[in-house]
Amino acid sequence: MTCFNIAGCATPFTFRATTEEYKILSKKESLNELLSREETSDILRHKFELVLQARKFALNNGLKPEGSFTEYADIQREVLVWVLSAAPKTSLRPYTWWYPIVGSVPYKGSFDSDLAKKRALELKSEDYDVFLRPSPAFSTLGWFKDPLLSTYIEFDDVDLVTTVFHEIFHNTVWIPGDAFFNESAANVVGYLFSIAFFNEINSPKLAQHAQDALHDELIFADFLEELNQKLEVIYKNDNLADAEKITAREVVFSNAIQDWTTNNKNLKTENYKKVVQNLNNAVIIAFRIYLSKPTLFVKLFDSSKGLEDLIRNFGEIKQSANKSGESPYSILEEMLDERQQ
Repeated sequence: MTCFNIAGCATPFTFRATTEEYKILSKKESLNELLSREETSDILRHKFELVLQARKFALNNGLKPEGSFTEYADIQREVLVWVLSAAPKTSLRPYTWWYPIVGSVPYKGSFDSDLAKKRALELKSEDYDVFLRPSPAFSTLGWFKDPLLSTYIEFDDVDLVTTVFHEIFHNTVWIPGDAFFNESAANVVGYLFSIAFFNEINSPKLAQHAQDALHDELIFADFLEELNQKLEVIYKNDNLADAEKITAREVVFSNAIQDWTTNNKNLKTENYKKVVQNLNNAVIIAFRIYLSKPTLFVKLFDSSKGLEDLIRNFGEIKQSANKSGESPYSILEEMLDERQQ
C-alpha cells in the first residue's frame, strides 16, 4: 500500500487539529537508537533498516529527504487521519479547501474521525457527493522532520519503500495549488525509485513487484480517464436537466463497475481488482488525484538520464510553473514534445 492506495496522503497544513499533529511529532524516537536496543523486534528492525537504506538511496538520486524518516513515532492507533473529498453530483469539479503554503487542495484531512464524519454529512446534506477514507501517511513538505509512523509498519516492503519515496518527493517538489500534479507525480516517482532501489540491493523479486504495481496503476488510470470522459459528456450536456444527468450517470457507474469486475484480468497484483464498488464523483476525483496522466511521468523518466536527472526535470517544471503560472502538466507536455523533435 502506497501513500495513495485510495487512502491517500495529505499535508498537515490541511489539518485544523494541529495540536494532535504536534502530539504525534513529539513521540518520535531515533531509528538508529531504536536499532541499537536489544528489545527492538526483528520485524521493526527490518523495517527501520529498510527505511534508512531507502532514505540514503533517495538522497543519492536527487531527492531531498532532509531530516525525514530518521525517527519513528508509535501513534498507537490504526488510522492516522481521515481524508474527505467532495464534488457536485453533476460535475467532476472537486470541492476545494485553501490553505497557506499548499494553496487550493481537493481534500481535507482530520485527525478526529467524528469531526470528519460530521463534515462529510454536512456536505452530503448540501447535495454533494462525498468520499471519506482513512489515510496512513502525511507529508509536512519538509517543514518538519516527517517520522516513520507505526501505521506504515503493516505495509509490505514494496509499499513501505514506495511510500517513503512518495513522501520524500513531496519534500523535494511541491507546486502550490496543483494537488493532482503533485500527488500523481509522487505516486509514479515512488514506484520508479522503488524499482531501482530493490534492483540495487539485489532484490529482483521485490523490484518486479514494484514494476507490476506500477503497471496496474497505469491500467487503472486509463479506466478512470475513460470513465471521466463518459461522465463529462453527460455533465456538459446543456440539454439535460440535473435530474436527467444524475439518472444517466448512475447507468455509467453501474456499467463501469460491471466492466471493471469482468475485464481487469490484465492486472498483475490484487491492488485494484476489487477497488471499484460504490462510485460517485467524489470517489473518482479521489482516485484521479493520485492517477492523473501518470503515463506522462513515465515518459519523462524514459526521456531522462536516470533518476537524478528525472528529479532535476521536475525541478525545472516547478520553477517554470511558479514563474509563469502555467499548468505544470502543460509545461511537462511541452518538454516531452521538444524531446521528441
